[in-house]
Amino acid sequence: MHRRRLPLTTPPAVGLLLAMPWAACGQAPGPDTPAAAVHADSIRILDDLRWLADDARLGRAPLTPGSEATRDRIAATFREAGVRAFEGGYARPFDDASTGEPAGVNVVGWLPGSAGDAGPFLVVTAHFDHMGTRDGTVFNGADDNASGTAALLFLARHLSRNPLPVQVILAAVDTEESGLVGARAFVADPPVPVGRLGLNVNLDMLSRGGGTLWAAGAYHTPALGPVLDDVAARAPMTLRQGHDRPGVPGVDDWTRSSDHG
Repeated sequence: MHRRRLPLTTPPAVGLLLAMPWAACGQAPGPDTPAAAVHADSIRILDDLRWLADDARLGRAPLTPGSEATRDRIAATFREAGVRAFEGGYARPFDDASTGEPAGVNVVGWLPGSAGDAGPFLVVTAHFDHMGTRDGTVFNGADDNASGTAALLFLARHLSRNPLPVQVILAAVDTEESGLVGARAFVADPPVPVGRLGLNVNLDMLSRGGGTLWAAGAYHTPALGPVLDDVAARAPMTLRQGHDRPGVPGVDDWTRSSDHG
């Protein structure tokens, strides 16, 4: 998640960023969730996070062996969880629109909804790339964004067992650090007609909030405000709204800082 403003090349869509930390996106463990299940999920999340941020991944720069290994693990988790592939499989390579050269590979799958297939899709995104290796130093990217990717893998397993009413697209996107390139490729060539994409929830930098999760996006889409208020009232942590209003002194505007842009 980079803190620089980027020009939008596609029409604005309804998007929401969840940042810091992972544990409340409307599907947090409830009071009746068995403690053993919560413990098992927590161990798996930390195992995924450690694996993604390990030196062996070499910082997950696009089109590197570390990136390829990461894509393979995401696809294997999707397959194991029962996440369905669109035609052509999970991997969706894309080029840089400005050069025509290969730029990265998104990993995309979907889950059916319990209310059928007539309605819109919820799209949950998290970028898995980071800065790679520079001058012999591995930039591990544990927070940015192994944390969001680990949360996405958790959701793949959780929502397979506990489907939402709506259909869900899970998209691990590549090449975020170079200007949201993978997200732009997803919008330019979506796996379903773009008119069927109802909401994007983007997970980025979830691991350092000290018990606070930020949701950015309701300023631009006010209808999201009451929904987030309802989630905040039930969440086992602090959920705050903000970082989406331009021109607030001393407060970063995250509107275009990650793939929800």
